[in-house]
Amino acid sequence: MPTAAPELPPMGSPGPMAPATPPVIESTETPKSDVPMVTTASGTMMKPSSEVKIGKPAVEGFAAYTMALAEAKMAYGKVSDYSGHVIHQDRVRGKLTPEQTAEIRVKMKPSSISLRYVGPSAMLGEELVHVSGRNAGKLRMKPAGSFGPGGFLSVDLSDSRAMAHTRHQATEFGIGPMIDMLDRQLVVENRLRNAVQVSVAEYTYAGKKVMRFEVFTDRAHALRYAYRTVVYVDKETKLPIRVEAYDQPTVSGSPTGELIESYSYVNLKFNQGVGDAIFEK
Repeated sequence: MPTAAPELPPMGSPGPMAPATPPVIESTETPKSDVPMVTTASGTMMKPSSEVKIGKPAVEGFAAYTMALAEAKMAYGKVSDYSGHVIHQDRVRGKLTPEQTAEIRVKMKPSSISLRYVGPSAMLGEELVHVSGRNAGKLRMKPAGSFGPGGFLSVDLSDSRAMAHTRHQATEFGIGPMIDMLDRQLVVENRLRNAVQVSVAEYTYAGKKVMRFEVFTDRAHALRYAYRTVVYVDKETKLPIRVEAYDQPTVSGSPTGELIESYSYVNLKFNQGVGDAIFEK
C-alpha cells in the first residue's frame, strides 16, 4: 500500500524560501548532442541540437526564477499551438533509458497532443495521440513497428505499454505541463516551509540564449520532485525548453546526484496553425 502523503500546511503560510544562492555546480551531465537525424514536415533532414555553452553568471537567483516562471505563464497563455521535437530520458524501474526523440505537436483547443517517435530504432514509428473529450478519454497508441491506421489501439493514459519508456503519461508532455510542474514544486516546498535555493547564469542551449536555473530543495519528503532541478528558459520566448531532475547525492554515487529524468524541447514553432488531421487517429 502507498504511504500516505504528509498533511500540508495551509496555502499562503510563510516559509523560509530565501533567495540564497549556493555556489554554482559545474554539472558533468551536459545534454547529449548525438541524437538521430530526423525528417521535418517539409522533408528536410536535420539533427535536433542540444549543445550547451556557458555565459556570464547572474545574481538574485530565487527572485529571478520566480519572475521567470511568472513570465512563462504569461507567454504560454498566448500560445494556440506548437510543434517541434522532444528529447527525453527517464529512470524507469531503476534504470535510465536511452535518449528518446519524438516529433511533438500540441493544440490548446481542444487540448490535443501527438507524439511520433523517430529514435532510437527500437521505438521508431511509435505514436501516441490524445484529444480532450474524445475517445472516452483514452489514448490512441500505435506501437513501434506497426503500420497504417489499423495499428492504433485505444488504451488508458497509464497503460504500461504507453509508459514503458517514460515516467509520464502522454498528457504530461509539453511546455504547459512543464511550467505547471515547476510551479507546483515551489508551491509544495513553500507550504512545507522548506528553504529553496537557486543559482542562475546565462547559457546557450540548442542555439538559443537561455537563463539556466539550478534549483535546490535539500529536505527530502514524500512530495519532493527532485533534490536538484535544472531549468533552461529561452530568453526570447520566455518559455522553459529543458528540465533536468536529479536525486539526492550519495556517498557511492555521483556528487551532483543521479539523473531522474530530462526533457528537452527543440526546433519549436509556435502559432503556425497545427491542423486537426494529425490528431484524428
